[in-house]
Amino acid sequence: MKDFLLFESFISQYVLITIYYIGAFALIPSLLLFRRFVGRFDTARRLERAFGALWNSLDFTDRVKAVSMLFTLFLFMQICWRILFEILIAYFDMHDYLQSISKLQN
Repeated sequence: MKDFLLFESFISQYVLITIYYIGAFALIPSLLLFRRFVGRFDTARRLERAFGALWNSLDFTDRVKAVSMLFTLFLFMQICWRILFEILIAYFDMHDYLQSISKLQN
């Protein structure tokens, strides 16, 4: 308990994993809420009409390509999100390991 209170050991791995899952699963609802909020502005409505016109001008194969590209970008973003948290967890694991080595030498 003393190590925790003096910040000599971190609880970060559990917190990081929790934040990762909250971010991974809350991303889509958050984006939909953000879209609703931004949709109040005139510029956003004009952009939505322009993208709607672009979408309507595409044939079926181009729509499939566009959706698959967006899905690929979403997967890539999720992979980058995961890698970011793996790096953070590895950093804190290294810190804990170096702390244990330091205690052994003293």
